[in-house]
Amino acid sequence: MNATQRTGILSPATGLLVFDINTNSFWFRNTARWVELIDSSNTIWTKAGSNVYVNNGENVGVGTLTPDVRLHVTNGSDATLVNGGYLQLGSTASSNPVFDNNEILTRNNGAASDLFLQYGGGNVAVGGITPTSKLDVNGQITMRGGLPGIDKVLSSDANGTATWRTSSRGTGFFVEASILQSVPNNTYTKVNFPTINYDDGANYNTVNDYYNCPTAGFYHFDAKILIELNSTITNGSPIVTLRISKNGTSITNNSINIPAIAGKTDYVTISINLYLAANDHILIMANQDTGNAQDVAGIFSGYWLY
Repeated sequence: MNATQRTGILSPATGLLVFDINTNSFWFRNTARWVELIDSSNTIWTKAGSNVYVNNGENVGVGTLTPDVRLHVTNGSDATLVNGGYLQLGSTASSNPVFDNNEILTRNNGAASDLFLQYGGGNVAVGGITPTSKLDVNGQITMRGGLPGIDKVLSSDANGTATWRTSSRGTGFFVEASILQSVPNNTYTKVNFPTINYDDGANYNTVNDYYNCPTAGFYHFDAKILIELNSTITNGSPIVTLRISKNGTSITNNSINIPAIAGKTDYVTISINLYLAANDHILIMANQDTGNAQDVAGIFSGYWLY
């Protein structure tokens, strides 16, 4: 029958099934109205063997009457480890990735699970379409772990785990003692360097007069001390010694003989590369055996090598 005849049936019985030649579909009568069962002229699903597919390139909506793309899912909820999401792949009781409108989360029966990308091979591109390595990022990245800080650089351990470490840019210093300081006879005395010409990482302690190593590595140090003999000299062949000390222990010395002449000035220098642990202290000490106290001044500098 046609649509007019179908709708014109008086008091149709509940459960009545008819074929409408105008819509080319079956109509079923429930307790209140006619319901179309199959629209044979406008079906979008096609079966081919064991497969079912959308026939004419239409969009499919889940939670929306107006899908904008081939599969458009809306009205989900925020994905958590326990539930929620817009789309889930796999069983809730085992590993399953779930998607919401701004997150991809992999979970396993209420707990976090690992997510694998390109496990079978291939590269991953972020911000590009032609990756040339396992992870190819076209743009800047932010790494918040591993103690980041200003001017730090990435460093890797034997397993390839990266952490931030202080760069050489933040370790150089140059301090000066321009005012003469008295050094007693035969007594190693710490040399004070109150004037900071530069200290990139603020690692030189002028209160205790030592350099505080900010991070483990190899460092280079130079020191140059001026000694000026006063008129009181009892040793006919005095020796002046310069020492670099680490954490209170002598690392290296350099000595010179100086003529026992009142008013005589001379320099003692020292230069060394050292491996230091973080927070090691490096300081300069001077000694002389003229028989009486003498005056010294000088400079001290250093920087991180690698």
